[in-house]
Amino acid sequence: MKILDIILNKKSRFNIAILFIATLFDKLFGFFRELIIAYIFGASATYARYLSLSVFVDAFMVFTGDVALQANIVPRFARLFKIKPDISLHKVRKDAIRFALFFVALNFIVISLFALFSNISGGWLLLATILSFTVGVYIFNSIGLMLWQAKGDYFNYAKGSIIYSSFSALLVWPLSTFFGIIGLAFSRFFSIAFQYFKAWRHENISKSVSNDEVVGMSFKDFSLYTIAAANFYVVIILVAKLLLSFNNEMQITHFNYVTIVFSIIITTIVRSFGTVILQRSAVGFSLKPFMRTLFLVIAISFLAAILMYYFGQDIIRLLFCRGAFKMADVLISTHILKILIIPFILQAVSLILIQPILADQSNIRDVFRKSMTYITLAIVIVVLIISKITKIDTMNIVYFVVYLMSFVIFVAALVAFRLKLNQN
Repeated sequence: MKILDIILNKKSRFNIAILFIATLFDKLFGFFRELIIAYIFGASATYARYLSLSVFVDAFMVFTGDVALQANIVPRFARLFKIKPDISLHKVRKDAIRFALFFVALNFIVISLFALFSNISGGWLLLATILSFTVGVYIFNSIGLMLWQAKGDYFNYAKGSIIYSSFSALLVWPLSTFFGIIGLAFSRFFSIAFQYFKAWRHENISKSVSNDEVVGMSFKDFSLYTIAAANFYVVIILVAKLLLSFNNEMQITHFNYVTIVFSIIITTIVRSFGTVILQRSAVGFSLKPFMRTLFLVIAISFLAAILMYYFGQDIIRLLFCRGAFKMADVLISTHILKILIIPFILQAVSLILIQPILADQSNIRDVFRKSMTYITLAIVIVVLIISKITKIDTMNIVYFVVYLMSFVIFVAALVAFRLKLNQN
């Protein structure tokens, strides 16, 4: 019998297959996009400045978008849809628009302040505007796509994901060639905007119902506690990029290319398992299939780590070494890649361990979420201060932060999962 037949039931296998295929296409299109970006911009100072600004966009997307909302919305709405499948989503859509506009304004203020204090010149105001509206559209469409997940309709969710990645890959070349960095920003905005045509085609989006049947959203759905715990692996990357941005480090470009390589494994394979586990755990947790899935993810992660350690330079050279991305950039990126392999394994395993905890309704989830939030904030504040008052190389601080945060989340996930088992 095949291993997946043992691990999962038929419906779970189908859902994971859909998510895996969709994410695979997403990463293929994403790679194509990054190849074009590397060819046009390489590791240039212009691209480094763009990454310094876009890191705030990435942060807002992490704390308000797809993966973040998954941990908050999917379990709650999965339970609602199980009780009443045709419940109205009209108010949810109105709330999504309100949240999108709020975060557009907030993101613009943050980017503008950073650009002014960092003496970034050359069209930053237009760039800040484009990036801010990108955040708003992303939040709005992410909410619609998360509702498909909550319904268990991964097919429609996958369509929305592929729309973004395909248009993102198709638009980046012409827009970046003719308009430079501004074109790169526009390509991201238009690609996310096109998701609307799939994200909000729910049958019950405009139904008129009585007040007791109306369900909406609030800012509690953007809970910092859940978001910090559910998106720890992205938070770790963002903290590292923030350190590099605040210290004007050019290596942010090389670090960015390395994280792209790592994200293939985490998002293509590990997160496909994690998404289904989260939705199913919200309805009912089963230990035996979960443990088999966990061991499979561990095996995949170790295999990927071995391949990256021994063939990392070949992989990066094959993917990026052309145009403005030179062999010197390959060597620097490979060095960073090998150093970050161990944290990558810890993050991949932790991502699976925390899914039943996030779907849990007991005090274990609350303690876990709050603990991870406070620890993360403490680490961020301390390392930012250290990076400013000491002469320690910024990349060494980045390595230390990535290792520390990866180890902390791994230990916390193990402890919380053990407590959940004892509770059951």
